[in-house]
Amino acid sequence: MADNFARLPQESPVIRCETPKPRMAKADLSAITIREKRQKYGDVLRRTSEIARMNRDETADALQVDKAQISRWWSGEENPQTWRYHQHPRLRECYLLAQAEADGNVELETVVRIRRRA
Repeated sequence: MADNFARLPQESPVIRCETPKPRMAKADLSAITIREKRQKYGDVLRRTSEIARMNRDETADALQVDKAQISRWWSGEENPQTWRYHQHPRLRECYLLAQAEADGNVELETVVRIRRRA
């Protein structure tokens, strides 16, 4: 095998592009939009607590998470665990209302029906 290496030419390798072509830098725009989406969604979660007339501490107790966790969800730092909102009987309805309010194309209508039984 030593003979094979001895036969190889000892010239320097040929570099095709000695001067690189100028190119525009690519910005990571996906991180910016994801952060913005999380913040908007955090506003929906904050509005959910407002509709339920609960502060951050009460919301954290109801969802069985840390108070700082709620703050991170509301600020958009972390993805929220929305299944916790769906499991809570009081926050479930408020969550749906807050989502409907956030969407401008939804009309909210509250209907109260009372049936009297004789």
